[in-house]
Amino acid sequence: GTSWDAARPGVSRVAGGRPGGMLPLAPLAYSHTLAGCGPRNVYVDLGASWCNTLQLHTQLEEAAARSGPWMVYAFEAAPLIAPYVESCTVELTAGRPIPPAPVPPTGSTADFLAYVRSHEELRVCDKGGASRIKACVFALPAMVRNMSRLSVDPVLGSRETVEARLAAAGHACPERHSYTAIHAAASDANGTATMGGGIEQLMVGGSKPLFAGRSGLYMHNESIGGQAHRSQWDVRSVDTVRWIQHNVRPEDFFVLKMDIEGFEHKLIPSMLEANLTDLIDVFVWECHYGVIGSKCHSLFARAASVPGFLPKAVYTESSSRGHYQKMELPRREGAISNQMTHRAADDSRFGRRRTGMEWEEGGRHEGVSRKRIGRARRALK
Repeated sequence: GTSWDAARPGVSRVAGGRPGGMLPLAPLAYSHTLAGCGPRNVYVDLGASWCNTLQLHTQLEEAAARSGPWMVYAFEAAPLIAPYVESCTVELTAGRPIPPAPVPPTGSTADFLAYVRSHEELRVCDKGGASRIKACVFALPAMVRNMSRLSVDPVLGSRETVEARLAAAGHACPERHSYTAIHAAASDANGTATMGGGIEQLMVGGSKPLFAGRSGLYMHNESIGGQAHRSQWDVRSVDTVRWIQHNVRPEDFFVLKMDIEGFEHKLIPSMLEANLTDLIDVFVWECHYGVIGSKCHSLFARAASVPGFLPKAVYTESSSRGHYQKMELPRREGAISNQMTHRAADDSRFGRRRTGMEWEEGGRHEGVSRKRIGRARRALK
């Protein structure tokens, strides 16, 4: 009686895909070099999660006013999410909607609880506190079945695939919108990163680098089988700063969204050292606490103290769930303001998309807002 079954169209291609559980790779859509290519629109989504922010650039006023095609690069480190993110980029590049997700496409406890309360079949678990609700939902037979069917496609995170896609950006002059998935962690160096958190963690906070600590992570669930039973992964990491330097030009319109579960404490200092001033046109970020030796307020203060590093348009989460708001940065060097002056989008504008885990009683579906960009705003107080 649920639509969580992996055989449902739109879900089987994620859980099953081509023989061996792999998806066909998204084609590289570029046939031109940069010779004669004018300013491009580039959106880099660091931390794509369940594809909730792949189209965020269309909701930000500065980016929405731009004409011409967009090049979107979606970085996601979690191997169990990779096949779904790949399917999202394939569908969006083809001009089709984001496909249904195999599990609730949420990235925080708040969004997960809202999802539970908006689906009648899940509301059976809406009793008690957040921990009890999550434990109940994760034990539902349909949830366990779908989670157990999630698998990793080794081709997506392979060095050959990742490097080919990163290199393609250097000569991309698209004639239409294109979406490219980079199945690697955005970091300050090329190499390997160890990520922690089981499949449940991917719905309530995202996979986290273990250098940021294990506190609060869902690491293990005895009821889940297959590859989804694992709670620790070694994944490829990419020197994202160097890639941006080599592939984003000053004349390009560049939107950078950063929600990378602690890697920002490595990435932002590296961006400052590389002197990426006057390159970012719109910056949307979330800062995560708990990283030893680095604090969010000092990280932002350091970024704000470098003239020209932060653009005029910097977005953080508002106090109302589901809203992005723009910070008003003062003109004087080094000063910081947390005055929020503009509501960029609310839940309805972000769109109510279908998910493969939805309960379709009466054909109705309540959508889920994007993953919240949190804590950075509180760091400024």
